[in-house]
Amino acid sequence: MLYKLQSGLALLILLTILLLSSTAVLLTWLNDEDYSHSNKSQLQTARALAQAREALIGFAATYAETHPGQPQGYLPCPDENGDGDSPDDCEETGHSGHSVIGRFPWRTLGLPPLYDGSGECLWYAVSGTYKDNIKQPLTNSTPGQFTVKNANGNTLIGDDGDPNTIDSYAIAVVFAPGAIIKKPDNTFQDRTIEVGNTNFCGGKNDPADYLDTLNGINNGIGKDGTDTKIFIRDTDISARFWVTANSTDTPTFIQSPEVRDSNNKVTFNDVLMLITPKDFKPVYKRMNDWVAMQVAGCLE
Repeated sequence: MLYKLQSGLALLILLTILLLSSTAVLLTWLNDEDYSHSNKSQLQTARALAQAREALIGFAATYAETHPGQPQGYLPCPDENGDGDSPDDCEETGHSGHSVIGRFPWRTLGLPPLYDGSGECLWYAVSGTYKDNIKQPLTNSTPGQFTVKNANGNTLIGDDGDPNTIDSYAIAVVFAPGAIIKKPDNTFQDRTIEVGNTNFCGGKNDPADYLDTLNGINNGIGKDGTDTKIFIRDTDISARFWVTANSTDTPTFIQSPEVRDSNNKVTFNDVLMLITPKDFKPVYKRMNDWVAMQVAGCLE
């Protein structure tokens, strides 16, 4: 017993040393004059997106514990006004299954405000099949609703011709919007702080002023090529959110490294973090366990 205790303590000490060493290296990079501002910005963006991803998966995996009587697996609605809170609903009562895009709900997830390397707050889109208000029945075979392509037009996930295939579509996407750039109409993105909005992320609530367009795909409206606008402002609930016009819509987003024009001006700088069915495997297991517990309780 003593040997096992000593071994456990030794392992704990070793892990602590490794963690401290990793932290020291990270801090050295961050403070090194040779470590460029661009690299620091990329690191900050990657760190914020990683925190967002883990928090969302954790929220879904523990949904039954935080929402008694409900199954696991649901994801929060986006934040509507920059205060970090997910509202009670994010579409008109009586309608369900519409995907929604808005700001990342950091407060609801127990996080501080998350900023990318340019100092902008994160944005977030959630499939209507997985959002927690208004709910749809959710199982471990429920598909997401987002297609993601790269700069070459190749599909990274989704759009395989079978919307009922669980591995076809992304469940959620978190966006780091980057610094202000010109839009395709040659006007700059407008991120003016709205009058009276003192929230941490209180800029304008139009995703097109934060998310970019590349090769005909606009991340702010989920548009692919010549298709009509996918995300529209939901006027039924005080225009708080941008939702898909139909519950069956599958918005398309584009993921690409930073793009510059011939004058070296940035024309695309969105950074995307995807949550896919593969990422949700631990959540699906907890969903199955929850169902098994309910069945066992009924049998007893």
